[in-house]
Amino acid sequence: MLCGVFRKRVPVESANFTNQNLREVPPDLYQHRHSLQRLYLNTNYLSAFPKGLHTLEGLTELDISENNILFLPPTIGQLTKLKILNISRNHLPNIPNAIQNCTELVSINISCNPIGRLCDGIVSLAQLRFLFANECDMGTLPVNIGHLSKLVSLELRENHLMSLPESLGQLKYLERLDIGCNEFENISPVVGGLQSLEELWIDMNSLISLPEEMSGLKKCSFIEVSDNRLMDLPHSIGLLSSLTDLYLQNNLLTQLPVSFGYLKSLKVCNVSSNRLMFLPESIGGLQSLTEFNLSQNHINCWWYEVSQFIKL
Repeated sequence: MLCGVFRKRVPVESANFTNQNLREVPPDLYQHRHSLQRLYLNTNYLSAFPKGLHTLEGLTELDISENNILFLPPTIGQLTKLKILNISRNHLPNIPNAIQNCTELVSINISCNPIGRLCDGIVSLAQLRFLFANECDMGTLPVNIGHLSKLVSLELRENHLMSLPESLGQLKYLERLDIGCNEFENISPVVGGLQSLEELWIDMNSLISLPEEMSGLKKCSFIEVSDNRLMDLPHSIGLLSSLTDLYLQNNLLTQLPVSFGYLKSLKVCNVSSNRLMFLPESIGGLQSLTEFNLSQNHINCWWYEVSQFIKL
């Protein structure tokens, strides 16, 4: 249907070729280089970045994910009006620094490509608010990642990260941070400086403890830290006044701090599959709790013990 529109030479603002078994872009597409704003080429069999794509001067959104593209040319930098770019699930070994010329980019998804590192060009994108770099075979982050000062969401899941750069604490607008399924043994105190953070995903690492500085996450309502090696929790956890959901299952916790009972907003808590032997009496302070999973611990009559302090 789209090709029929092209033949009529009617100006086209959006073209959707999702899952069309394409191996190349229809040549008629380029006659709309001045009007085309949104182009979806995802889930096809493209093996190369289309040669003429950089001539689509009005393009604001490009989705070319789930193809077989092996190389992203520097000409990507000529798409200066791009706001949303999805190049995930290809076979890209790197992202060219020319991406820095796409100065209006608000969202970029480079997930599931073996890029190994975030290039300087991405860190230069001053307007970027959403960065998805899951499963990119990365072992480190740029020391100047804090330059992405407008970031709202940062996803770095399933990489090989072991540390966070100090500049991460400069991301004062960051609301969501996902560093789950990496190789962290500890979390830097800089996380506590993320004053706007609402969601923190640090599950499936090798964490032994959490920093006391997490008390700075005053707006955080969701923390997922399951499948680690936590042996205790910081006393400061009780200062997380906005926390509503806390997932701690599959750790090595033997007790909960007294301050745990100060989590007045907590609604859902999972501490199953730990080594808890008792609960602090302060747990009666969990006035908002509606779901509390304590199964597979060392508390013989955990339901009775909880009922002494709290009414679910």
